[in-house]
Amino acid sequence: MAAKFDLPFTQPSSIVAFLCTLIIVVFVSPIGQVGRLDALSTAVRLFHLFSFAAWLGVQIWVTFFAGFTMYQYMPRHMFGFIQSKLFPKYFLLGTILSSVTIVTFLIEHPFTDWDFTEKMQGYSLAVSLLMVIVNLVYLEPQTTKCTFSKHKFEKEINAGNAIGKLEKDKQEQLRKNPQYSALESKFIWLHSYASVANLVALAAQAVHLWYLSCKLTSI
Repeated sequence: MAAKFDLPFTQPSSIVAFLCTLIIVVFVSPIGQVGRLDALSTAVRLFHLFSFAAWLGVQIWVTFFAGFTMYQYMPRHMFGFIQSKLFPKYFLLGTILSSVTIVTFLIEHPFTDWDFTEKMQGYSLAVSLLMVIVNLVYLEPQTTKCTFSKHKFEKEINAGNAIGKLEKDKQEQLRKNPQYSALESKFIWLHSYASVANLVALAAQAVHLWYLSCKLTSI
């Protein structure tokens, strides 16, 4: 029988511990050299960079690596099940981190003082957040619902263990079913919209990445 290991920390408590440590480091740093107001401004920038960089990294990993790898090596229905658990967390994390990024940007750059460059950044960050929310609230749940409906038909002909695409004979058999064909068409559209929304969010993040890079004097 496999041994069980009780982890000392759950994921939520680990996140809280990390944030607490981050806050302590910020406020225990030598504030006297720069003044409290400058330290608070630095803390805001730190949270801005952290939320932006964390979400950008997760986007790149999930969009270009994780999904494709799982699709190539996991049984079809297992892949769908994992995605149904992964993507709600992915888009929820994106909503939280994007919100932090926008809030910290507004603290440093009040809306009433925006010039053209800052308007571009503010609108880009808003578009990124909007696309993530659309995926979280509508596109992802509908895509998952459609996926599981397709799986019911595939299970009837024992097609759930295929890796990647279905075998040609199974595809032909399922396409003769008008209900499955309608679900397949709906899934393609939903998945396409979700993918486009995700890429738009990523492109908007790239705009802000360029802005931040222009602000650096050196690395």
